[in-house]
Amino acid sequence: MAPPYPKLVAFDLDGTAWSGWLKEERFGRKGWVNENQKEDNIGVVEIRSSGDMILIDRMNADDTRSQCWVARDLPIIIRDLRKRGTLIAIASRNTHKAMAIRALWMIKVKDPKDGRVKPLTDLIDYLEVQDVPKTTHFERFKNWSGRRFHQMMLIDDKAENRIVEWWQGATFVKVKDSNSGVTWTDYNEGLDKWRRYRQIQFRMPGRIRGASRTKLIGYASADAATAQRYKRGERRLATGRPARWGYALYVADDPRVSEWFATWRRENDPANHWVCAIYTRDWDAFRAMDKVWIPNNKTRQVDNMHQTDAQTAESQERLDNWIKDAYWVQEPFIAFCRHQRMTRQDNDMYWLGARERFSEMVIYPNLQDALFYGEPLPLAEAVARRENTRSWPVLDWHMRGEEWNIQANGETVRDFEKHGEIFSFIRRDLYPSATPLAIL
Repeated sequence: MAPPYPKLVAFDLDGTAWSGWLKEERFGRKGWVNENQKEDNIGVVEIRSSGDMILIDRMNADDTRSQCWVARDLPIIIRDLRKRGTLIAIASRNTHKAMAIRALWMIKVKDPKDGRVKPLTDLIDYLEVQDVPKTTHFERFKNWSGRRFHQMMLIDDKAENRIVEWWQGATFVKVKDSNSGVTWTDYNEGLDKWRRYRQIQFRMPGRIRGASRTKLIGYASADAATAQRYKRGERRLATGRPARWGYALYVADDPRVSEWFATWRRENDPANHWVCAIYTRDWDAFRAMDKVWIPNNKTRQVDNMHQTDAQTAESQERLDNWIKDAYWVQEPFIAFCRHQRMTRQDNDMYWLGARERFSEMVIYPNLQDALFYGEPLPLAEAVARRENTRSWPVLDWHMRGEEWNIQANGETVRDFEKHGEIFSFIRRDLYPSATPLAIL
């Protein structure tokens, strides 16, 4: 059986479809073919020995400042998508639309459907060249195509455009080198990532999956609107709150931690004091996922409160790459960590006693609306539920390494030992057979 493909794949232009930045200011140094249609200066040169295509200024062909090399693998990627029936889109913030469209028209691709060589523009289903956020582009693609965000993929050279993954659910694929544009490797790694996310898409319980497959995995604080999103199995949106490991749903293994955070930074807004029990829709799928316990190292954290969106995205990319390399995992993964004890005048997390830290789980956006949902309660009712029933227990994740399939490495172990904390983790870096390492 052929592997599945996204229903729609969108490409950025500058740094993705071609190298560099295609813009009017780099053309016309030796005049214009047509002063009123400056895009007429764009030509293309094909190097027969390599098959490379170079966009040039027809009036100044040797000027490398105006040249953009078409990504060498772009034609074969387009042909592959055409063969699969995938919709092809352009999502670019280039401010020189006429020039961008002319450049796309100059690129010729053999259409596998009829064997004819055609301008790339003839093979594009949706064309968005406008200086607006990529989320706006994707909202339009959704409306035009009738496809859902999780059926889409964006290939782009700028980490900041991961917003389509954070807030909408499309799969984001980062081009490794903007000087060469998208490669066949970038493309296939993106497809693999999209397919892994597709494998963990589970419907809400009560429709197809029975409640017997669900399991309580922790607790989260929320405002009223976000609590209702969790109840519907939807992702957390931007809230303006700190996100030290990136934009995510932050879950605690102790309901008292979530009760504390329910009022943090919204002390005078009791209508938005909510606590949610967080459930996985399918325990087997959750357990099989890659889960890693990372050390509490501030140098690797994301500082969304003091960084621009671009800087936040770049920090997230560095963190993700470190986790993949350090733990031998791929996206999607779930991260666990210890968090330093929080204090404030009316409540210093007294229930921790002499302990310095508590645990948190980090569930990234594309997992939230694929595999999880919440049971929300106003804060007072949540406290009553915890105090009067046993349905909201402390889960002690740090002692469930084997049961929950949580792996650690030597840096994590040293972090726990430094604080005199007990733990039980899987050490795949030392034991490929997934033997749990327990220190009690």
